[in-house]
Amino acid sequence: MAKSHGSLRGIEAKIEYHPVFEELGALYESWKRSAVNWMQTEKLSDSVVEKRLMKQFNIQWAWADSIATEARTCLNQLKTAKANNITKLELQIQAKTTAAKKLITTLEKTLKLATKKGFPHIQARNKFFHQLLGLKSKIQKIQGLKRKLKKLNSTERLHICFGSRKLFNAQHKKRRKRI
Repeated sequence: MAKSHGSLRGIEAKIEYHPVFEELGALYESWKRSAVNWMQTEKLSDSVVEKRLMKQFNIQWAWADSIATEARTCLNQLKTAKANNITKLELQIQAKTTAAKKLITTLEKTLKLATKKGFPHIQARNKFFHQLLGLKSKIQKIQGLKRKLKKLNSTERLHICFGSRKLFNAQHKKRRKRI
């Protein structure tokens, strides 16, 4: 684009659709996944990955360089996403634990009064029982989040999936069946 007196002028071109572009795109993504995998499992540097890409897939240096750079960026983003997810889970656990503790103190006070005087009416007793059930579900949720956090902390391999967890699991199971 050329800049002229405060305005921008550019030239745009439309590329006609051709099936080869789809095939090249699929190959490029496949090569990038291979590069991310090598960087992750074998701890290879960008230059070693470039050489391996050129040798294994018989591609030019420019393609290999582009793929290695994108793979490194993708791996860094995955590491950042993992750290962010860990922080998010820790904050959720902390918040839910605080809420559960508050509910426990409220229930203790209610129970002390109930043991001395009894529940004033049936609605109060039902409310107490529902709060107990709510506490149980809160504790189960906290335990689930702790398991998720432990699993995430122990995971070495990073995965990327666009879409829902259901989609990821469906694709993962489909991939396993092919192997």
